[in-house]
Amino acid sequence: EFTAAQNRIGAIDAEIAAEAALSGQIEAAVDAEDVLDCLTCLEEVLAGTNPSATNLMLAHHIDAIICGPDGKVVIRTCKLGALANARELLQKHSDKEESPPPCAEGVYAASPRKRARLDVGDLSFDDDALDEAVEFVTDPQRFAGLGSEWFTEDVLHYQGKLSWAKTHSEEVAQFRLTTGATMEVTCKHFGKTVPTIRAALRYAKAEGIDALGLEVSQATRKPNWAMENAQKVAAYIEETGQSVYEAADHFGFSDTTVREALRNAAAAKQADAAPDQPKDDQHGPEAA
Repeated sequence: EFTAAQNRIGAIDAEIAAEAALSGQIEAAVDAEDVLDCLTCLEEVLAGTNPSATNLMLAHHIDAIICGPDGKVVIRTCKLGALANARELLQKHSDKEESPPPCAEGVYAASPRKRARLDVGDLSFDDDALDEAVEFVTDPQRFAGLGSEWFTEDVLHYQGKLSWAKTHSEEVAQFRLTTGATMEVTCKHFGKTVPTIRAALRYAKAEGIDALGLEVSQATRKPNWAMENAQKVAAYIEETGQSVYEAADHFGFSDTTVREALRNAAAAKQADAAPDQPKDDQHGPEAA
């Protein structure tokens, strides 16, 4: 029993010594001047114009920024951002449950990956310290092992204006469904680019109004516009002297469709010039 007691005393003394050593290490790591230097450097970088250097310094403090579809933004900050040495010690000896980054339920969250090395210019680090800092911030698991007591979460709500595509999504979709307009005509009507119109149509589809796809314009367009309007197109170009591209802009169709209309007009003119020629001998629009 005496031997067991002595062994227990030895174990307790070892634990006390280990705790004392850890406390000493943490005290040495938490040096007020080092912390002040780190925060001063952060201030200088934030006032500068190097985005990579700003990214590097903020990555010592910010663990994650999570943006939800409802405009909710959660900024998760580590309290040990200015205490690099202490952070490593506390990661190894944290008694509390590790706190995962917040993520709204049902929202897709990408798996973190190691980021590219940053070009931080001439920060006031020596080479070894700079290499260590860059290696740290490019590690997506840099705060792993720290308990929730070392993090704060600031919640913001973005209330900016909705994009044009989202605001006008229903109007754009209804225009296509009602008129059967092509994407080109739709873009011209609203004065927007194709990507913007497509984005609006995707928003509308999510709300149950599907106006995406070629079939929307083909379903309500006349069967063969180039054939039915061949004479009209030919007369317009002959009277105005406009180019094919200008005529396409005038009629709201592509230059390919206008060219097809001109070929149809030429074929019809040729057929009228030789009414008694057998059909088998007539040349098609391609030859004209």
